[in-house]
Formats: sequence, C-alpha cells, structure tokens
Amino acid sequence: MNIQANTIFLSNYSCDSLINKYHAFLKTQLVKSFLKKQNVTNSCRYNRVGKHIKIAHMTIDKLFDLLDDWRQLPAYQLERRADIFFALYLDKIFEKIHGTKVDLVIPEFPVRVGEIAEKLPELNKSFKIDYLVFSNSAQKVFLVELKTDQRSLRDKQDWYLESAAKLKISGLINGLIKIYRATKQKNKYDRLLEKLETIKWINRVDNEIKNLNCKIEPEVIYIQPMNIEKSKNIISFDDIITVLSEINDPIAERFTKSLDKWKIDTNLK
Repeated sequence: MNIQANTIFLSNYSCDSLINKYHAFLKTQLVKSFLKKQNVTNSCRYNRVGKHIKIAHMTIDKLFDLLDDWRQLPAYQLERRADIFFALYLDKIFEKIHGTKVDLVIPEFPVRVGEIAEKLPELNKSFKIDYLVFSNSAQKVFLVELKTDQRSLRDKQDWYLESAAKLKISGLINGLIKIYRATKQKNKYDRLLEKLETIKWINRVDNEIKNLNCKIEPEVIYIQPMNIEKSKNIISFDDIITVLSEINDPIAERFTKSLDKWKIDTNLK
C-alpha cells in the first residue's frame, strides 16, 4: 500500500522535476548545516574575545598594582613610569578644566639653558618640560610639570619654568635651533622640528630653519597630588579623577583607583 502510494506520488512529477526538488532539498540541508556550524563558530569566537578582554583587564590591573606598590620604594620615581597615563588623557583634562581644545602634546620639550641662565649664555644643554600642550583654536600654550609626590616640588624648577614661559614661543624656538645646530644626534630633533612645522612655529627650507616668531607666552601648569592653596595653575589628582569618571574606558577606570592612592604621602604612616 505504501509502495503504491509512493509510486503514484512520484509518477506525478517528471524526471527533471524530481532532480530539481532533490537538489533543492540538498541545498536546504547544506544551508542548515552551515548555519549550525556558524553558530558554534560565533560562540567560540565570542568566548575567545571575552577571554582576551579578561586577560587585558588583568594585565592593566597588574600594571597599576605594581605602580601602587613600587612607588613606596626609596629610589622609585613614579612620574617617569606613569607619565604616559597622564598623557593619554591630557586633552580631556584640559578641555574639561581649562575649556581648551588640545591640538598637540609634546613630551620632554627641551629648553636651552643658555637662553635663561645669564651667566651661561653659550651653554647648549637643556632642561626638559614634562609636556608642552598647544591649542591652535585658543592660541594657547601650557608648560606642564608633572609631580606625583607633593614633597618633590622645587623652587629652582619653578624658576626654570617661569623663565622659560617669559621667553615666549619665539624665544624657546631660538634656543631649540641653537641646540639643533650644536648636536650630532639630529634624528630625534628632526622629528620634533617636523611637529613644530605642522603648527607653523618654524619653516624649513633645505637645511635652513626659520623661526616664524610665534609670540604666545605659555602658561605654567602643575599636575600634582593636592591643590591645598586652590591655585588656578594647579591640576590636582582629584580634578583628574573627576574628569576620568566620565570616561568609559578600562584604563581610565583603573587609573582613577591608583590616583586616589597616589594622593597619599608615602612618607606618612
């Protein structure tokens, strides 16, 4: 009976029709199989991504845990290791606190000692400013000094910074050109000069460097643990914590926790 029914059913279709239906059936089964495998593959991929994210978070935590611990050791200089994390968010910090859009940050900006030391006018050595921050739209420059230890502030360093600011940008560039001409290691200075050319502080033609005499007088800013005096030129760690709290970023989140610890003087029990 079943054989007869099947025979009658099949007889209603031509050979070509049956072949087409069979191909359609196979195609459907292949698509179903492919989709099933894709779901498994996607699941595995999501698991791998989740695992990598977890490892990244653990690495970030370990990095800051080390900084939290090692800052308590006698010769460890935290600002030399932590400066990159402050640099990551300098644009957000200045935009929020000073209402200034940041277009360029230059770390370890060299200031020629001979430009500010009257007794050593020929000295081509330099002292370094932690960050030079430039805003093209506001036409402002900030000379930023980072201190992770409230006790490490020095009057001599303050004098250097204030003297550098009084030179204005044109004076800083004059000193930089003198250093460039004197140094035998020009590659890194070439990279710095390229950055300065993009913001039109200098012009380079062949081997000649022309100072375009930017007359901006920089403002000196200190980043430090506390702002006890409520000074306008100090950005405290609490100020930075407030800025970072608005950023959805695992590094910012973990950095905030460390900043809260770094406010505490390691010399106090």
